[in-house]
Amino acid sequence: MLTSRLLPFRNILPPKKAFHFTRRALLSTLNAPKVYASFFKKYNCGGYTFEPGKPPEQEFQLLAKNRQWGTKSTTKHHGLLDRAIRLAEFFERFEDRAGRYTYSPGTEHNIEFKRLCTVKGWDKGKIVDVKKEYEKLREASNHSRDGGASNREDHQEKNKDLKGRTAIARFFIKYQCPGYSYEYRSSGTEFRALAEAKKAIWKSQTGTRKRTGPYEKTEEYERLQREFQVAIEECFDSFLRVKSGSLEEKETRPWETLVELLKLGKAPMDGSTAAELIKTVHINIYDFVDLFTIHLPPSAKTLEKLLTTEFYQIQKLRFPNVVILAAYSCLTKRVYDLENAKKNGTLVLLLHRLREHFHEFDDFMKTIYHRNLGGRVPSPNIAKKMLQGGFPREWESVPSPDIVKKMLRGRFPREWERLDKELRERFPFEWGKDNGG
Repeated sequence: MLTSRLLPFRNILPPKKAFHFTRRALLSTLNAPKVYASFFKKYNCGGYTFEPGKPPEQEFQLLAKNRQWGTKSTTKHHGLLDRAIRLAEFFERFEDRAGRYTYSPGTEHNIEFKRLCTVKGWDKGKIVDVKKEYEKLREASNHSRDGGASNREDHQEKNKDLKGRTAIARFFIKYQCPGYSYEYRSSGTEFRALAEAKKAIWKSQTGTRKRTGPYEKTEEYERLQREFQVAIEECFDSFLRVKSGSLEEKETRPWETLVELLKLGKAPMDGSTAAELIKTVHINIYDFVDLFTIHLPPSAKTLEKLLTTEFYQIQKLRFPNVVILAAYSCLTKRVYDLENAKKNGTLVLLLHRLREHFHEFDDFMKTIYHRNLGGRVPSPNIAKKMLQGGFPREWESVPSPDIVKKMLRGRFPREWERLDKELRERFPFEWGKDNGG
């Protein structure tokens, strides 16, 4: 028997599958790279990372080899690639010279189909005819694969991918979906990207008539956020339990390690004393755990650095008080739900009931541009819009932490001056170095 020139497996795919690659030239040179990138990037993780430039058949060989797919899984995923190409060709066919409709690779297919119908202005009869062809293309690859056996293989492969990874990495890999693949960025950035992809899928599946509120109010989103925050805490706890050089001679408990990281005291220390000290520090938990590089296994070397040579990185994350922390967390959408933290855990010691201070944050938003309105006090929404107008690039989606901190420093100068004074007096060398002194 002959080996397929497209795949490194003998007779895994029927001839028609291999043949489809020879007709990929039907895709435009503009869209083809985007279509392939959109397909292959979904599989990024572990030993495989998509790199543009290779022909799709060669890229698929590499993907199948790295994932160690069996016959059924290879057939299934090749069918998905086949479908992605055919659907891209379908959408391209309706592009017009007037530029009214231009295919957007990477957009979820159902969303793209709705946009196509809207832009073209088709009547119901035309939409029904075109939709039949569209749905036939979507279903073709579904009928060509053995779902049960393939799903079992996929489950085994996913478990293999998750083995040895941190809780947060397992979470993001587990929920990879069309429009989202884990790229090992900061936890907040990754979660927003995942939520946006899930939201797009939700919109395409529900339709406007079936929605009773925004995606962020659905059970799916709440479950996703809860699992995300539980994973954050698991990584946080694992990091605090790592033995470091400066702590290895004494048996330290997690809250004692946290106290030393925050430069609030030394072990040994009982839990209640540690809790009282930690509550005096105002740090956003997501900013804090990002210093731990939680997508990687807990590192004694990283902990040692944060305890010694790089301890000032933690001090720079502090806020003067809980009101300013609440404002920052709200604006950057980095609020950790207190209900999702273990009541007797260590992470909860760093959490504050921020929502109790949101009314003070609203007052801040009302008065921040007080002068610009001739003495009139704007609503929080109007004030926020004015901020967005002043910093349009930074506010395209979620404002960057840096721009929010800059804004808060301008609004609460005295509070920040007190914090700066404390840091300058306690850590003169580090403060001077960080401030160009």
